[in-house]
Amino acid sequence: MESAETIGFITTIGREYAAVLTDVGIDDVSGQDCYSVISDYLNSAITPAVLREFTGRQMEELSVKFNRYFECSCVTPDMMRVATERTLWHWAQ
Repeated sequence: MESAETIGFITTIGREYAAVLTDVGIDDVSGQDCYSVISDYLNSAITPAVLREFTGRQMEELSVKFNRYFECSCVTPDMMRVATERTLWHWAQ
């Protein structure tokens, strides 16, 4: 991905994950928070291809990471799936 595309993708990830988390009452969530949680989980570059390969187990693990980060228990694997799908919708090829 080129620089402008990378910035756009990172912005989309943050926006879509934050929107899903805000829907369940996590009001202090930011796009940067979401990107940080995903980045720390993957410990590698986040690209559309990487997100497309997420498995159910990874969605579960990611929801655990989000729950820890936000000190809550309301983030579910299904919410991670929805946020991922919404992100990828913007980057369909």
